[in-house]
Amino acid sequence: MRIALLWAVATVTFGAFVLGTSERVGACSCGSLTDQEAFENADAVFTGTLVEVITPDGDTYSSTDPERFVFDVDEVFKGTVFARQSVVTARDGASCGLEISGSGPFIVFARNESEGITDVAAGGELYSNLCSGTRALAGGEPPSSFGASAAPAPGASAIGDSGSQGSITRTVVVAGVLALFGAGCTFIAYRRRQRASLPQPATFSVWGGGGGG
Repeated sequence: MRIALLWAVATVTFGAFVLGTSERVGACSCGSLTDQEAFENADAVFTGTLVEVITPDGDTYSSTDPERFVFDVDEVFKGTVFARQSVVTARDGASCGLEISGSGPFIVFARNESEGITDVAAGGELYSNLCSGTRALAGGEPPSSFGASAAPAPGASAIGDSGSQGSITRTVVVAGVLALFGAGCTFIAYRRRQRASLPQPATFSVWGGGGGG
């Protein structure tokens, strides 16, 4: 009975943990940037259309798991950018992940190195986030202050594995639940052994009988 109860508790805990990892956690607060400030902060700036969003598999995930936005690049204003460019970001806007939708076109401000939230880029991938200034192009024209543009480098950047970090999260969840269940079973076994070692009260039987006289 106690083991069944412990299993029920572990199951509820497992569900709460899974749901907790899938929720938007924390918050991302961005200051306002002008296009020129965003340009100066970025290692790479380009315009392009969004052709694919690659999201980690599974229902269990962290908001910092990597998500990839893949662009067909039109013009490059700064840095080295491929004709098909993958940009890594956190999966959720709560962790400062990019929040753009539709095909665009977009103006993308990116960096060569992660700022510490999601850091799993493959060769040639760039990083961006909610606070970078990346946005849809109003009227389809980039700011004139960016100067002359160049053509993107031929070919495509690498695209890393967006599922790896989510798999790690699921492994941690399962390991945590098993550890909880194992600890509970060990505790119950210990208490049973402890009780068995205690002195047992004496048991007396009273027999009635007739006496001769």
